Amino acid sequence: SESEAATFDAFVVPHYLVHFSSLALERIAISPDAQVIHANCRTGHFDAEIAAKLPNAHVYGCDASEAALSLARARRARSTAAGGDYLLLANGRIPLQDGAFSHALSLNPEGPAQFLWVLKEAARLLGPAGQLVVAAPLADSFPELLDLLREFALKFDSHDTQRAIERAALGLPTVESMVSTARAEGFAYLDVVTRTTSVSFRSGRDFVESPILRLGIGPCMAEALANEDALSYVRDAIDKYYSTFPFELTFTVGCLTASRS
Repeated sequence: SESEAATFDAFVVPHYLVHFSSLALERIAISPDAQVIHANCRTGHFDAEIAAKLPNAHVYGCDASEAALSLARARRARSTAAGGDYLLLANGRIPLQDGAFSHALSLNPEGPAQFLWVLKEAARLLGPAGQLVVAAPLADSFPELLDLLREFALKFDSHDTQRAIERAALGLPTVESMVSTARAEGFAYLDVVTRTTSVSFRSGRDFVESPILRLGIGPCMAEALANEDALSYVRDAIDKYYSTFPFELTFTVGCLTASRS
């Protein structure tokens, strides 16, 4: 929806996704007249920075949300990109020409299935020696949240919740799994740079009602966060354990770079 896209742009981008985009921007290889595809571009928040770093770049974005793309198109007027467009996904496929791009980028893929989809689409769209850049939360992320969810599962003997938590945690990639998955899709010269950071919340309510949890972290941890009783427990536990200081949620961003062989 338009309101959700605007909320994402106003809250999730500057406080959460910026940690992914800043690391990805450092890893983008300079190339004149670059042709860039940004998969799952959302509101296009990152694209002006890409265009500023890559001279004469044509930056294309693709997303499943037309509302998010509308914001991206509005932002385009402030970009220094030489050209490009924003396109709606067509039956799960980016509707652009195979082998036409020098760079393929994606931030915060929503779980292993989307991570694999990004790699497959990048392998199709990149030309020879084209660069892949994907930044995602790694498997050691969100330990404070996961510990509180495990505490709930143990206290209330909820085996279903415990299994959901572990499946969600295992769904986050490791450095090794990022590399092996990309190699299997035909990429070479693989490297992963990591950076650990955190985001702060004033209270339990601030955390569980935050757009960062719902729109940033939630999509890649959906199964673990599906139990409303568990989230209520997390809210109350944060207020109990962190009553005198903010709740700091730590996460590690892994930025994969690779070349199309």
